[in-house]
Amino acid sequence: MSVESSSGVPAICASDSEETAGCCGGASGGCGLSALRRASSGPRPTVTRAEETPLPERSDPAHGKRPGEPPAPASTENGGSGAGIGVAGSGPVSAGPGGTGRVEWLLADSVWWGGRLRTGVALRVAPDGVVKPVPAELAPGGEGTRRFPGTLLPGLVDAHVHSALVDLGTVRAGGIAEVWDLGGVPAAVSDLAQRARLAGGLPKIRYAGPFLIAPGGYPSDRSWAAAGSWREIGSAAEAGAAVAEVWAAGATLIKVTAHTGGPQLAQPVLKALVTSAHAAGLPVVVHAEGAGTVATAFTAGADVLAHTPWTERIDDSLLRACAQRMTWISTLDIHGWGDPDPAAEVAVDNLRRFAGFGGTVRYGTDLGNGPLPPGINAREIRLLQAAGLTPGAVLTAMTEKTGTTLSWISGGLDLTPERFADVLVTARVLDAGVHPST
Repeated sequence: MSVESSSGVPAICASDSEETAGCCGGASGGCGLSALRRASSGPRPTVTRAEETPLPERSDPAHGKRPGEPPAPASTENGGSGAGIGVAGSGPVSAGPGGTGRVEWLLADSVWWGGRLRTGVALRVAPDGVVKPVPAELAPGGEGTRRFPGTLLPGLVDAHVHSALVDLGTVRAGGIAEVWDLGGVPAAVSDLAQRARLAGGLPKIRYAGPFLIAPGGYPSDRSWAAAGSWREIGSAAEAGAAVAEVWAAGATLIKVTAHTGGPQLAQPVLKALVTSAHAAGLPVVVHAEGAGTVATAFTAGADVLAHTPWTERIDDSLLRACAQRMTWISTLDIHGWGDPDPAAEVAVDNLRRFAGFGGTVRYGTDLGNGPLPPGINAREIRLLQAAGLTPGAVLTAMTEKTGTTLSWISGGLDLTPERFADVLVTARVLDAGVHPST
């Protein structure tokens, strides 16, 4: 493995300024963390009347962010977590310091941060829960610093989960610190997210609310889709109201379907949804399944594909265009669940070329869809490697640039390609209940 000594961490990293935070993978995404991430820079659709729908008031840290950005960490003052690293119990390392009102310090044998595995680095947890790496000598001695064997790293994220179909407590116990719920009953998902913030024991939840679909479209015809987990959009005029409802329910993503197995949203309606979502600062995630649906999503200005395309080989010209401004969530293991499957071969080939053109990749499993492991999925990781992602690129796909959750590998991170997946699945969410003996 490649480990950088403390001398490779500039003293300026002790600063909390944005420009210096970037040298350790902070706000400016330095140290190679931006290798597979880029902000959306493509054209946006012309503003339509749907965009003019006023948004109801809500206290939401994600409002106003650019499409594709994670929501800002919540604080305990506006309903954020009271279950941080300073609280005894099972609360996650989450927004806020657990009510301690002070800076906290973590020190391990090594830290993976900003795209590099380092030694001689401590993690400083600010009162608002945001974690930054600094030189280890800045950490106070004695009980003021919690010490761990192995490796600390940003919290691992599964960017495609359906919480109604899985036990999120088991998912967290399996090493996943944060999830994106990409389609469910808004009230139920919102309640789960609130439980995760206040009580712990669940991964931190970012959610999209209901599937926005054409009348009679996917997944309204599927038995697993509970009533209320989709909303039919019949015209462009309805788009703004639908986005406003989802936003008011606390969603920080919009989920739309483009599925050739049934009715699909007309292109003007899809564009109106995208325009309204972007006006609210919400990225649009599209389930694209069937011939032509990737082009449909791209043309409408969507930001994210919920799945790597598997029903057709995407031509290079479209892939290059997608790579300039879209993120693809992997979900490779849903094809065959470990057994050979032609769809997996198509998806891996598409993802390999997309990443080769510089596209942004996120790790996601579509957890709830078939016999997938409820936690870190070694098969998904190996398929990402088969698509050409290095271990470091996989970790970038599984983590946020800035955040308030942490993961811990007690035996230490191994970036050797052959061992990487087996080691990474041993990661666990770091919380106040973790008291390692060193």
